[in-house]
Amino acid sequence: MKSNSLTILDRLNEILESIELIDEWSRFATNASDFMIPPNGVMAFNACVMRLQVIGKNVGKLLRDECKPLEGYDNIPWQAILTREISYLMNIPTLMKILFS
Repeated sequence: MKSNSLTILDRLNEILESIELIDEWSRFATNASDFMIPPNGVMAFNACVMRLQVIGKNVGKLLRDECKPLEGYDNIPWQAILTREISYLMNIPTLMKILFS
């Protein structure tokens, strides 16, 4: 029987995939009001919010993991991401730089 639990690598890959998708889906926007233009702006907004939830869920699971895989990355605001402070996440280029520098 296959386990439904995700590995640390699976969770990190989901976070990375979510960041890449948010970047792709929000590339058209020059300001926040662009996300309110129906139908594509609203769909992009909804999709990005769902992916922010995926990121928050996975960060929470990783923070609670007994292996502590996020320790040592103090330059990344894990608690802010966990509590879904979107201001950190909506600046995708900055987030990518932090995660991959």
